[in-house]
Amino acid sequence: MSNFFYSNDYMKMKFSTYLEKLKLADSYNSRSLYIKVKVRPSKKTLLGVPLHNRCLSSSGLQHRKAEVEYEKAIEILEELLSEEPGLVVFLDRHVDMTSVGFGILLNAEEVPRLINSRSQFARRTK
Repeated sequence: MSNFFYSNDYMKMKFSTYLEKLKLADSYNSRSLYIKVKVRPSKKTLLGVPLHNRCLSSSGLQHRKAEVEYEKAIEILEELLSEEPGLVVFLDRHVDMTSVGFGILLNAEEVPRLINSRSQFARRTK
């Protein structure tokens, strides 16, 4: 693959599942920033809600969902880069491929984005 050039279509195809997870996580993250209503535990809701989610605010629940989706996205990225390490050039920040989870915090500001991403969290090079 020394003479192979990555096209935008190829890049989008390879990163499609990663981008879907990022989009979902970003939507949960943005919801967590704007929701202020508290969840009030009752006998009806207490039974159906897992212990670690009980009595969290709605914002906290959305934030937890965002973290889970960011973690899934990082797992997808790990698999993708282990198969084809050359794809790291399409990311907007350095990825430490030697540490577990790339040493990335599970939040919108730290997760790698594609270099042509229009996300407000993308790092721009000038």
